[in-house]
Amino acid sequence: MLKINLSEIEVGKKLLLRNIVLNISPGTITILTGSNGAGKSTIAKAIMGNPDIKTVGEIYIDDSNITAFNPYLRAQKGIYLSHQNPIGINGIKLGTFLRTTYMQMEYIKRKTDLLTFRKTTKSLCKELGLSTDILERDLNVGYSGGEMKKVEFLQLLLLSPKYAILDEIDSGLDAISRKRIFKYLSDLVQKGLGVLLITHRENIDKELKVVQTYKLENKTLTNV
Repeated sequence: MLKINLSEIEVGKKLLLRNIVLNISPGTITILTGSNGAGKSTIAKAIMGNPDIKTVGEIYIDDSNITAFNPYLRAQKGIYLSHQNPIGINGIKLGTFLRTTYMQMEYIKRKTDLLTFRKTTKSLCKELGLSTDILERDLNVGYSGGEMKKVEFLQLLLLSPKYAILDEIDSGLDAISRKRIFKYLSDLVQKGLGVLLITHRENIDKELKVVQTYKLENKTLTNV
């Protein structure tokens, strides 16, 4: 289980959030909603260990205290964060980035060879509605909003983490693409993935099997 118990979250010496308590169980989807600017992405970044965010409290993953871990070490523990607005990086091809990231994940014990990895990546691109040409393009440079979301989800499929924090992974997608990604997500959850899904979509429980929903307002969480 991914346990978040943060009494305070600060950014730039300003107290933004308080009493943030979340428990994400394997094989479940938890929804986090709230108005724009409420601090949902701040919670996601705090869980991942963003150094610009100061927290008071503790974060555990499967009984291991990761509060002092940097983002790299938290990723090594099996936490994946899809960003709402991924940063573009010139000079690094998407395909190279995906392979390098995959090889660095120590929790993936049996890694595939380069040829198999490339075949798998291209196949997943096609299934997600991405042109395989994107693998030769610079990371998130000139991508459409939909392409960025699909690439973030592609990383999730390739890395197979224990827990995924998905920050508005459903925004900017057409109905067909959203349905496709939600189908993949449901399959991953059935296999044991624990998910915190940040979204503005109403009635999302009609599209996904949700176990709990939290709303962020007035600097704290309420269970709805």
